[in-house]
Amino acid sequence: MNRQIPLIEKYRPSKLEDIKNQDDIKNIFIEMVKNKNLPHMIFYGGAGTGKTSSAIAICKQLYKINYNENVLELNASDESGIRIVREKIKIFAQKITDNQFKIIILDEADAMTTDSQFALRRIIEKYSSNTRFVIICNYINKIIPPLLSRCAVFRFKTMSDENIEKILKNIMEKENYIIDDNNIHKLIKNDLRRSINNLQKIVFLNRNNIKNNKIYLKYFDDDININIDEIIYNDKLDTINFTTNLINEGYSFEDLYNVLKKEIIYNKDIDNNDKAKIFMEMCRSYDKIVNGSSELININHIINIINKN
Repeated sequence: MNRQIPLIEKYRPSKLEDIKNQDDIKNIFIEMVKNKNLPHMIFYGGAGTGKTSSAIAICKQLYKINYNENVLELNASDESGIRIVREKIKIFAQKITDNQFKIIILDEADAMTTDSQFALRRIIEKYSSNTRFVIICNYINKIIPPLLSRCAVFRFKTMSDENIEKILKNIMEKENYIIDDNNIHKLIKNDLRRSINNLQKIVFLNRNNIKNNKIYLKYFDDDININIDEIIYNDKLDTINFTTNLINEGYSFEDLYNVLKKEIIYNKDIDNNDKAKIFMEMCRSYDKIVNGSSELININHIINIINKN
């Protein structure tokens, strides 16, 4: 393994054909690149679904060795939104290029204030003749309507655990590392990027303990320690306090979802009908969060559902 390159970067798709689990929109992007005709675009969906990788792959296929001259990558959460728009975006948009247009990739745009987004809208209007924008976010409802109306909007689907497992196994085969099939599910977090980072973590933790390239998961600490029995059997459970504590500790709905999913599947005290109801509600809540609903409200809702069942 090339230890100088993180696995998440080493195995980032370099072309659109390598993007996984997004076949419908991937084919649209391939046609756009083929025709060299791109609109302004908004990519939204959960973490680790391929939004940023798709944007970069589009640009690499369009510009090849001239990528750096024609593409500006920015993360809206790193800096003041207004300053990004006024200084970096405006200056880059004004640059002259030999190509038909340049591309600005703006990641985590849902972190921008309303004022920053309105300033961005004005820049988009002014420089549309020579600049295209790819706006990336998790929560589409945090993007102002004037931006939505000026962009083609694409939703990225969450990847199934089965597909994530296939990708992890492919990486492990190429890196010549072995993890027992019974343990690989511990790495999978309903988010491809996070799952690959988990693989990177156990490779690092095992760096001095590898025998015949086999990685031992005894060093791998699962993310959330939830006592499922406390949720099921505690009639006096303060669900708001329980949920608030989880969020204050830095856990997300996806963290909770991944742990509860496994706990519920193997819990013999919950009948199959109740399991089906719980999973249906979890899927609905996840979809709401992706579309901008509150994590606190939805996590509390799921804890209540489990507690009542």
